[in-house]
Amino acid sequence: MASDTSQFERLAREYLEGAAEWNAVHQYALQLECENKTDFPIELGRPLEELHMIFLADAEDDPQFRADRTEISLALAGLDRLRADVKTLGRDIAVQRESDQERQREESRS
Repeated sequence: MASDTSQFERLAREYLEGAAEWNAVHQYALQLECENKTDFPIELGRPLEELHMIFLADAEDDPQFRADRTEISLALAGLDRLRADVKTLGRDIAVQRESDQERQREESRS
C-alpha cells in the first residue's frame, strides 16, 4: 500500500508541475478505488483522501466540479505538514492532533 500511496502522491505532484496529465492521475485514482487500495496511512489519511476524491473526477466532467491547482496544492501542503508533524511529534500525537482539528472543523460547520 505504501508504494501505491507514494505513486499516487508522486503523480499528483507531477500534475501540479505540469509533468503529468489529469487523466494519468485520474486513471491511477480509479485503479486504487477498483482495487480497494484506498486505506491510506491513518496519519496521512485526510489529505490523501481529499486528493483521491479530487482526482476521481473525469477530465471530461464539467470544470466547475473539478478542483483547481490551488485546491490540489493545499491538499499536498496539508500532506507535507502532517508528514512533518509525524517526524517531529511522533505518529500517535500527530494522529490525535489531526483528529482534534477535524472534530473542531466539524463543530464549526454545525
